[in-house]
Amino acid sequence: MLRQRVITALILAPLVMAGVIWLDTRVLALLLGGVILLGGWEWGALAGFTTSRGRAGYLAVLLLLLIAAAYLATRNGSLWLLLPALAGWLLAAAWVVVYQRSAGRRPAEPGLLAMRLIGVAVLVPPWLALVTVHHSGAVGPQLMLFLLVLIWTADSGAYFAGRRFGRRKLAAYVSPGKSMEGVAGALQLGKAFRLIGLQGLTAMAAAGVDMAAWDALSKAAGVPLARLLGGEPQPIQAYNSKGLGIIGPEAAGEEAERLLAEGFRALKIRLGYANADAD
Repeated sequence: MLRQRVITALILAPLVMAGVIWLDTRVLALLLGGVILLGGWEWGALAGFTTSRGRAGYLAVLLLLLIAAAYLATRNGSLWLLLPALAGWLLAAAWVVVYQRSAGRRPAEPGLLAMRLIGVAVLVPPWLALVTVHHSGAVGPQLMLFLLVLIWTADSGAYFAGRRFGRRKLAAYVSPGKSMEGVAGALQLGKAFRLIGLQGLTAMAAAGVDMAAWDALSKAAGVPLARLLGGEPQPIQAYNSKGLGIIGPEAAGEEAERLLAEGFRALKIRLGYANADAD
């Protein structure tokens, strides 16, 4: 299993990265569409198409939907097409949580029509999202590459951490092989990669997601986050958390004196200058 993962990554990763960086968005969209259609062929079997003709018909519908999505996105933007997909994924996540909390009691299976519609929701929006990111100006290819590598990094962190340290089941009734330690590994390795990634408002948004994910993991484990990370909660001195932004050392020094004058003996300092020396 591990050997297959490594060989596949060594072959495909350079090809994907080169394609993202150097290919025109229209060419990349065609190639990604081919991958989506391959997924559609496999999904067709899950959706009850038992003959090649039936699965080919399902592929034809998917192809028409890809073309329609691209056409509508060029005229009206893609956000209004992707928001329903986001809502669908949030609903699916809630469904997974409910199933886990129900101790694995088997829910009613979706009918064939539902499975075919789910296939459309799983396959078409990701294609549109990747194409939209790639086409978003001069930095589009870099943004898409960052997204893909971040996903690969987190997936690798989850795999290796779960394999080496996995003890506590994440969702035993949904995916018995997944562990809390695997999630922590994904977050840690993804965070390490994030340090060389985006900046500005995008980085702030990613930081919010990062904090929320750690908080959700600690709540799911039922322990304080400090203990989940290997430490212990300890009392700390009350500190003044106002101010001391990215304002330069001279201005920060003057502001620190004003903040201490309010009666505190400790301050919170915000870091994030252009390099570690400046911090």
